[in-house]
Amino acid sequence: MSVRFRPKGSVVGDVMPFYENRNGEYHIFYLRGYEGDRLSRWQLRCSHIKSRDLLNWQEMPDALDIGDRSSPDGGAVSTGSIILGKDNEWHFFYVGYNPENPRGKEQILHATSRDGILFKKDGELTVIDPDNRNYLAGGDWRDPYVFWDADQKEYCMTITANSPEAVCRERAGVVGIAKSDNLKTWVLDKPIYVPNNYPALECTEVFKIGKQWYMIFSQFGGYTEYRISNSLYGPWSRPKNPILDRGASFFYAARTLFDGKRRLLFGWCGTEKDNIDSEFGQWGGDLVSAREIMQGKNGELYLMCPIELRKDFTPLDDSIFPLIGNWAKEDRRKIRCVFTPGFSACLFKGSHSRGIMALNLKSDRNSGKGGVLLNAYDDLSRCYYISYDFGLKLLEIIKFKFERQDVDSLPRLTKTIAYQILEHKEDQEEAIELRIFHDSDIIEVFANNQAVITARVGEIGGKRIGLFAEDAEVVFGDMELG
Repeated sequence: MSVRFRPKGSVVGDVMPFYENRNGEYHIFYLRGYEGDRLSRWQLRCSHIKSRDLLNWQEMPDALDIGDRSSPDGGAVSTGSIILGKDNEWHFFYVGYNPENPRGKEQILHATSRDGILFKKDGELTVIDPDNRNYLAGGDWRDPYVFWDADQKEYCMTITANSPEAVCRERAGVVGIAKSDNLKTWVLDKPIYVPNNYPALECTEVFKIGKQWYMIFSQFGGYTEYRISNSLYGPWSRPKNPILDRGASFFYAARTLFDGKRRLLFGWCGTEKDNIDSEFGQWGGDLVSAREIMQGKNGELYLMCPIELRKDFTPLDDSIFPLIGNWAKEDRRKIRCVFTPGFSACLFKGSHSRGIMALNLKSDRNSGKGGVLLNAYDDLSRCYYISYDFGLKLLEIIKFKFERQDVDSLPRLTKTIAYQILEHKEDQEEAIELRIFHDSDIIEVFANNQAVITARVGEIGGKRIGLFAEDAEVVFGDMELG
């Protein structure tokens, strides 16, 4: 089972998901970058994959290629969105990048298709320009997201833009909006979100669940965040836990699609320079697993593992050998670590450096830790932890390796790469349910049908997986491999 996608010799950048309900197909249009020079805005084009099951992705012909050097998209094709018009045509609103263009380096452009494969660029080119009053001319003008507002019976387009009245460029980012009744003629309105907190709010998207509006955006700190409002025009409030995946730019520029039953979130996991583990990734990498969005009773959003990614698991039938502490295998799917002060660990026999794992953790104490060891050396001198702190309700991906930054710095053994505090739900079982997707050099951890954390882990290449407990008696139950 494959939950990720990356084209050979290239990287997946910003994604533009679309569901075609006539054929039941999931489409991902994405910016295709190159491993050798991925930070450059030049030479990006829009590629295309599709799937019926979120697992097997078929590569399609490129949707949009770069124009000639004198055209608005003569430098690169950049992020946009797709909508099916009333004429059953696919309308692709995208950004052309060309710093030599006198009209502006970023231009919102338009293309159409009858089959969703071959797109024809609109000869009229630029769709809409900043008005120089509400939006800064020469600033950001990109990432158009087009949707149908059923309340107002009109099309809307959100735009990554800047305010001309910001106190500084680093706080100028706003979410602009334009309206249309025909997908051809657009009229600008005032920004719908002016947080005065970011240089840009990238890859914005708005959607409605019930009576609640949600806005998704990414910001240069590396995270994909969301806000909540009772109206498309705000005010937009920050939820208690606004970050959708605390893997920083290991889950970036995320956007959603609605397949008629559920809303799915897609994003990319950035690579690491020289395979050195960091809290932040580079631009572009792998399309990671889809996440299903659930709305909580409090209006906040939770992320859970889609049903397609929960198939084909089998009970874990490998024997274990304890390294530290007192361990007992109670049946094929349950292992107990008897309480011992300090750290305890066991390893599974055989090599399991890659794979998919499901389990739950339960402790008789409101303190201590428990979790999974990945890429572990036989002597546990190096490994990655998937760690859950029962007292703090803190889920972490941690690197365990003795290292020193330089000759004058203090050495350290552990480093948190990604983390998430889990919210306790009243209807939640005491056990903590984890689904771990560990393939290639990426770890994704789904927890309790409420949160996901993602990280790129390239430094430690051990072949073992195992379990650990720290100052707690932990029962590891319902253990399965996929």
